[in-house]
Amino acid sequence: MQTLARVAEHMDRVDLVEWAYLRAVDLDENDGESWFQLAAAQARLGKFEEAGKSLARAAALTPLRPGQLFLQGWIDESLGRDEEAIALYRDHLEQHPADQVTRRRLVSCSPATASTPTPTPRPRS
Repeated sequence: MQTLARVAEHMDRVDLVEWAYLRAVDLDENDGESWFQLAAAQARLGKFEEAGKSLARAAALTPLRPGQLFLQGWIDESLGRDEEAIALYRDHLEQHPADQVTRRRLVSCSPATASTPTPTPRPRS
């Protein structure tokens, strides 16, 4: 199933990636990596509640998996839990300070960014 998932990923068929990893976790419910990949596919499909459940299962099986903090942050951000997302993004950046994608997501959901008004142009005299 993982091979099918990789091919589907290469073809940008996230729906098939999700399907393949659903089958993989059916075959081996203790495969933490498959649970993580399933969560990532579900998040890419906008299924954030399901992704959160799959990621919780992955975290229970492989608690230190790289990318876990970012993915949980993305899920939390997408579900409107900005404070939790910010904390997770910060934790992720402590381990991966060069990660610009996470830095951009952190900035986009930070309260200072959200409350900063857009400057109004002054009329010319």
